[in-house]
Amino acid sequence: MSDRVSDHASNRPDGFGPLSPDEWRVFGPLVNAALDTPPARRAQFIADACRGDAAMTAQLRQLVEECEQGDAVLDAGAIERFSFLLDDDETVSRFPATLAGRYHVDREIGRGGMAIVFLAHDTAHDRPVAVKVLRPSARARVGADRFLAEIRTTAALRHPHIVPLYDSGEAEESLYYVMPYYDGGTLASRLDAKPQLPVDEALRIASDVAAALEHAHGAGFIHRDIKPSNILFSSGQALLADFGVARPVERTQRGLTSTGVIVGTPEYMSPEQAAGARTLDARSDIYSLGCVLFEMIAGEAPVAAVSSETLSRHAARALLRLRAARHDLPPSVERCVSRALSPDPSARYAGATEMSHALAACARTIADPESAARRGLDFIRKSMTGIMLAAAARGRGPGRGRAPD
Repeated sequence: MSDRVSDHASNRPDGFGPLSPDEWRVFGPLVNAALDTPPARRAQFIADACRGDAAMTAQLRQLVEECEQGDAVLDAGAIERFSFLLDDDETVSRFPATLAGRYHVDREIGRGGMAIVFLAHDTAHDRPVAVKVLRPSARARVGADRFLAEIRTTAALRHPHIVPLYDSGEAEESLYYVMPYYDGGTLASRLDAKPQLPVDEALRIASDVAAALEHAHGAGFIHRDIKPSNILFSSGQALLADFGVARPVERTQRGLTSTGVIVGTPEYMSPEQAAGARTLDARSDIYSLGCVLFEMIAGEAPVAAVSSETLSRHAARALLRLRAARHDLPPSVERCVSRALSPDPSARYAGATEMSHALAACARTIADPESAARRGLDFIRKSMTGIMLAAAARGRGPGRGRAPD
């Protein structure tokens, strides 16, 4: 959740009660995007982002106004607005005591709207692990189905570039699962330290994620939340994590939560996912991976397009920003990013396998630019030769080229 959002909330009689962590996860990026939109276009942005939902529109407008008011709103009753943070399980790191004999907890290393993640030591196997525990309040609020689905999906996927599942279960009415702990950090933390990565490094990371997606898609799952914070590193390799909102490919439900809020992260959503499409396929994840690749190269994520009328212009602007950020970007890499970010799913790579091949070709161009240039010249020469031969053949039609009698 953005600090700009979490630090600016009030308790005025606006008819809105406390927001849950899941709601903040959705509203946070939207508020930031609205604040970054020029005031003259902000109302239209909010209307487009909420897609006609009057209650969501009013709430988003109110949150933006509160953020604009600055620190003055902190004198109001923010405690009530953030009352969910005062529940014991929300503010105190709670690790099931019955697991303490198996896992010795070191510290909390992360938390989200649904769960808290602890760094622990697996005493049975003498290894560091990350233990993800579902918050009791989240279980009471939205149920355990999503968390259980994440466990089942993670257990079904075994691949070198997907974070594996070690163990899972229930202790003291808390669901949990155990996964490896990687000390390489996340792509998000790497980009915080260095917003623009070398192009060859960006391609290597994208290739690792594409390989993970190729396996997940082949097993019938769409991730739906590809973003830098869900990409971890171990021994220089990238691994894809957090299948909490993954869904089977054939599922036809709208991509909404029970409260009617679209799941995922707005900055990295495909246009069809942001629109709440009833069906999503592998090309939606391709778009999200394109956003991540764009960010690694340009130093910032492409701004989310919020309406179908702006999709083409959004794609064109993103390409211009990419060129402006990296003047030396090889054309093959630019084409790869541009195709992945196409607003039209049919114009994107058909799947992760095809994108993996494109990324590999880009990497070869970076590694050996002279060879790539020679291949390009050879292609041009062959093409010109073919054209000249075809023209000559047409010029020698029936009866032509013979000596006169």
